[in-house]
Amino acid sequence: MNNRFYPKLIPGKAIAIYSPSSNVVSKYPDRLIRSVKALERTLNTKVVLPEQVCFSRGFTAGTALERAQAFESLLLDHSIAGIMCSIGGFNSAEILEHLNRDIVCQYPKVLIGNSDATALILGIFSLSGWTTYFGPTLLPQFGEYPQPFAFTIENLFSAIGNNETLTELRDPAAWTREFTDWGESPRRRRLMGKDSHRIVYREGLGEGILFGGNIETLNMLVGTPYLNIPSDIIFFWEAHAEEARLERVRRALTHLRQSGILSHVRGMLIGRSPYCTDIAGVTLKDTVLEACADFDFPIVANLSFGHTDPMLTLPIGVLANVCVMKGSEARITIV
Repeated sequence: MNNRFYPKLIPGKAIAIYSPSSNVVSKYPDRLIRSVKALERTLNTKVVLPEQVCFSRGFTAGTALERAQAFESLLLDHSIAGIMCSIGGFNSAEILEHLNRDIVCQYPKVLIGNSDATALILGIFSLSGWTTYFGPTLLPQFGEYPQPFAFTIENLFSAIGNNETLTELRDPAAWTREFTDWGESPRRRRLMGKDSHRIVYREGLGEGILFGGNIETLNMLVGTPYLNIPSDIIFFWEAHAEEARLERVRRALTHLRQSGILSHVRGMLIGRSPYCTDIAGVTLKDTVLEACADFDFPIVANLSFGHTDPMLTLPIGVLANVCVMKGSEARITIV
């Protein structure tokens, strides 16, 4: 894709922080300061922190209209090359109906988010066609003590860095599922596990446009103008906390099958989902294979994206290839 539709960081221009849904940023000023400093240091860039980041109205960072206007102002600011979401939350989808499509299409920028920001990054991709990024957000990843994970930074920069090229999705040496209290001053890095390897659910070959995000948030966009599904996709998804219960995962996958979206899938990538625990002997693998029984695309699970650390950055809208052959490691490459 050309530079107009595949935004990258531009030397000398800034990254702005944006709160598309949750107002939690206002509750953790110390972590916010540490996160901004870490982002500036690790990406060697200036960070712009608009007032809207700390807005609070009920459970969101301002009204839907206020959040939409704040987003448009960042698009129109020529000193800004990228926009990183501060965190996820709920209800970023309500921003989309207030956006001026002409502005969105004319001023592409690096846009990075995950979790509930799935609605924003898929909506912008669907409205404009320019690549958006499912990757780290400010507080969770850049507030990491004593510094962000090197794997997270390296993969983010490979995806969005000027003159950088992301060619293959790899696994970190280890990952953590420990959660710490952001209200307390951190004194140590979170404990790391070792089982970071990917798991093959089904072999095969597939090629298509990389597309996906948080599965329940994505499902909420089905039937709206803000979910434009390419004809052939490498579909990635993840689920977290209560939405990761197998009953809800099966319901979400059933919805995707019945709405016809799974017919577009040429390969499926599943983010690490520690909350997808077995129920009465039924596993996540059982659930996925049952939902996808009418299709033959390759399926790879336990990948390092979504609610996990460290994490990959996945560019939405680029061509990707999944190769899962018997007796060899599953490879996921950006074409």
